[in-house]
Amino acid sequence: MAEELGVKGNVAFLTGQFEEAIQHYSDGIKLAPEDYELYFNRSLAYVSLEKYEQALEDAKQMVKLKPDRVEGYSRLGESFGGLGKQEEAIDAYKEGLECDPQNIKLIADLAIAASNAGQFEVATKYESDVINLAPENHLLYSKRSSFNHSLEKYEQALEDAIKTVELKPDWWPGYNRMGEAYLGLRKYQEAIDAYKKSLDIQPGSHMVYFNLSRAYSSLQHYEQALEYAKESVKLKPDWGEGYRRLGKSYDGLGKHEEAIDAYKKGLECDPKNGRLKSQLVLSSAKASGSKSGSSGRIISHVHGAFDVLKAFQRNFWGAPNQTNERGLIYYSSSCTSKLSNAQKINFLSSESLQ
Repeated sequence: MAEELGVKGNVAFLTGQFEEAIQHYSDGIKLAPEDYELYFNRSLAYVSLEKYEQALEDAKQMVKLKPDRVEGYSRLGESFGGLGKQEEAIDAYKEGLECDPQNIKLIADLAIAASNAGQFEVATKYESDVINLAPENHLLYSKRSSFNHSLEKYEQALEDAIKTVELKPDWWPGYNRMGEAYLGLRKYQEAIDAYKKSLDIQPGSHMVYFNLSRAYSSLQHYEQALEYAKESVKLKPDWGEGYRRLGKSYDGLGKHEEAIDAYKKGLECDPKNGRLKSQLVLSSAKASGSKSGSSGRIISHVHGAFDVLKAFQRNFWGAPNQTNERGLIYYSSSCTSKLSNAQKINFLSSESLQ
């Protein structure tokens, strides 16, 4: 009977009926509480619903019942990862590797967990281990390229991107990865060429248009940057970063009012996006400065338009590692050299920023 319920659960799972699948698995567990497979499948169903706490409980039970089966550790790591507990996920994958040291999936998952924890050196090491086991898998080189990019090792990132393209020449993300590496190396024209190859294969990728806009901005070709930023927003109108790129293109052209509108639209999509807030502050300060040299005018404009500064005031008085935000507020409050130091401090400590 428990086996029948397991089959019913599998059918429901495969058709996307995850709640129904969970019910079948749960009924089966009542009849066969030692059935490892039922816990495994129910955990997977919980993950599909992003119910990671429940998935974790089932994964722990799996490991308890079958400590020598790597699937339990894989599920355990995935559940911890879903809860944002990357260190625990890493430990789970490592425990699984003690059972099966050459399990490709576990090593690959461990690399991803390490990258999510910001441990890119560790992630690169494990990704290299996977590549040694599966040297013809283009996805592995693409991931390692990404890890090296995060470490600002752009030459290595480029090598892996080139290898990705060699293995899978019709795969557009490979050229996108190549463009990112060239961008890191400040080889902007090469980056543009790579991104355009990516578009030839997949013309509907908002991310590639975004990256092309970045590359053209780096060359200070803001008209082209604006063109590609607009296309990125058109393809992904609910993505805040697209509007940030649109705003930066307008800023490059000196069209600060249009930039402000773009940043505000971006914040409607992503209200907590700190980079959008930063750019809105800077662009508004520039717009103020261009309209009037009066310090009173500048402060009035900033107070009227920059509720976003509230989020940064704590950073100004906060820890030393908040230098970017601190500098941003100082810049936006001064706008021009016409503000005295006393005016800057008064502005930053004013009640409107509390």
